[in-house]
Amino acid sequence: MALLSFLGDESLEEEATESDPLLTTIATRCKHGKGSFVSVIMGYGNESHVDTGRVKIVNVVFKNLLSCDWKFLVYRLDNINTNPYMVWQSFNSPVFPSEYERSKIREAEVTPENNVICD
Repeated sequence: MALLSFLGDESLEEEATESDPLLTTIATRCKHGKGSFVSVIMGYGNESHVDTGRVKIVNVVFKNLLSCDWKFLVYRLDNINTNPYMVWQSFNSPVFPSEYERSKIREAEVTPENNVICD
C-alpha cells in the first residue's frame, strides 16, 4: 500500500512493448507549483508466481516530457528480499515481537534499492 502513495493525480499513457501477462504498470504525474514529478509503478508476477532463476529486463521510455535534469529512485518489492511476513514467521509468528524482532521485520520492508538516487 505504501507504494501507492507515490502516485500522482494525473494518469499517463503507458504501453508495454512485450506482451507479458505478469507485467503490470501504472504511470502518473503530479504537478506542484512550477515543478512536477512522474511516478511509475511496475509489477512483475503475482502472489503465486516466484521466479528467482530468471532476470527480467524492462525498458522504460518517457515521451512528451520536457527535458531537464531527471532523477529516479528504484524500490524493489518481491517475495524473497522484501517480505516482512516471512521474517515474522521465521520468529515463530510472535503476537508481540521483541524490539530486535521488530527491527528485523522493518529491515525487510520496501526501501529504495541500495538507498541511492540516480541521475
